[in-house]
Amino acid sequence: MKTNRNITAILMLLFIVGINTNTQAQPKWRISSAGTSAWQDQPTGSGWAVADQHYADFDGDGKTDVFVLKNGQFLYSSAAKVKWETLNSRFASAKFSIDDLRFGDFNGDRKMDVFFAWKGYYGYVSAGKGTFIKLRKADAPLSQLGIGDFNGDGKADIFWQR
Repeated sequence: MKTNRNITAILMLLFIVGINTNTQAQPKWRISSAGTSAWQDQPTGSGWAVADQHYADFDGDGKTDVFVLKNGQFLYSSAAKVKWETLNSRFASAKFSIDDLRFGDFNGDRKMDVFFAWKGYYGYVSAGKGTFIKLRKADAPLSQLGIGDFNGDGKADIFWQR
């Protein structure tokens, strides 16, 4: 099973290279269209490791965005081209790590939702914005769960491997 942390758009590769000369020493982002074109510098970048990022379309524009978690806040960069924007800061006290999150389109709106366990329930935040929407009691460890559309209805399902 492919990991959700892989880039979901085949037409785009993201690669972190180099270091800016500014005082924050932020790595630059570069994209190679379909993995065949020359690297194109992007106007933004981050100090987060690739393993701490998730790639999906959070804003519904059909382009892959970059998602990170910073101090419990959900941040994203639209199409890896704009500066970081906050999607949600309601869970700052939850002490989540990126490993505590899963991603899928649970409501079928073609925007990536953020799935996690909260106060004994599984649920999601639509497109990373808004409030926690309860799905069901959290009865399996998150580490044993996968997310995908297994029945073909256009909405994410929860897969439990026990």
